[in-house]
Amino acid sequence: FRIQAPNECPGGGSPSNSGVSVGFQSHQSFVGNVDVSFQLNHGGYGRTSLGLWSVNQNQRVVGVDLDTDDTAYLSFSSGAFSTQYQYSSAPYMNKWITLRIQVVGNQVNFYADNGSGQQLLQTWPVPASSPPDAYFLFFGSGSVCWKSGANDTSFRLVTATGQ
Repeated sequence: FRIQAPNECPGGGSPSNSGVSVGFQSHQSFVGNVDVSFQLNHGGYGRTSLGLWSVNQNQRVVGVDLDTDDTAYLSFSSGAFSTQYQYSSAPYMNKWITLRIQVVGNQVNFYADNGSGQQLLQTWPVPASSPPDAYFLFFGSGSVCWKSGANDTSFRLVTATGQ
């Protein structure tokens, strides 16, 4: 999946509320344990969101946001739990990184690998629902545009396994 957008952000400034946005949700749902890995490459600025959409709750319940705008961060969330990792934009620009979401029983694990090896960054409880939940995979990218460099933000699903 590849996003191409204008070579320049409207107005030449911050891409907030501008640029190209796109999203999709998988047709297949996964019930119970899920182990999914995504690879992302950002050639520009914007925010990419990916995660699990609850069938029972009809909303995003587990997710990762990668922001390559001027406010560079990697943010994880699971229900009421969330945390944000601040970083210099350089490690995640024009480079494939792998983000992994693993749901096992009542726990969700978040991993990231920007080329230095997979690291477990966060663990939280899975948002509870009854009956047992099923999850769709979702991907969204918002306000994508380019201040300089190649105008290519790409996404690919590496693995997706579930019961």
